[in-house]
Amino acid sequence: MNVTAVNAAAAELKEQFSGVEVLPLELDVTDEDSIDKAVAQTVEAFGRIDYAVNNAGISGPKTLSAETSTNEWQKLLNINLNGVWMSSRAEIRQMLKQESLQPE
Repeated sequence: MNVTAVNAAAAELKEQFSGVEVLPLELDVTDEDSIDKAVAQTVEAFGRIDYAVNNAGISGPKTLSAETSTNEWQKLLNINLNGVWMSSRAEIRQMLKQESLQPE
C-alpha cells in the first residue's frame, strides 16, 4: 500500500469537495484482525457504515502460469478474493448491528 498516495488522495478529496470527511486507513486485507480494527475505526469516526466498496487487488507475478509458484498464486487469491470477501463480511456484520436508515 502506498500510504503517501492514499493520504494525498484524501487531501485532494477534502480540497475539492467541501464538507467531505475522509478516513485513510492502512490495513492488511489478508488479516481478519486488521479488517475488524479498520471497521471499528470507521464506526468510531463516522458512527456507522452504510456503504462499502472493497477494491483491494494486486496483479500478481509476471510469469507464465506454468512458472508461477503456489505461494505466489495463493498470495494473489488471498488479496484479490479472500481479502475482498473478508472485508465485505466484516462490514456487513457491522451493518446488521445498526438500525436501518429512515428516508427523510
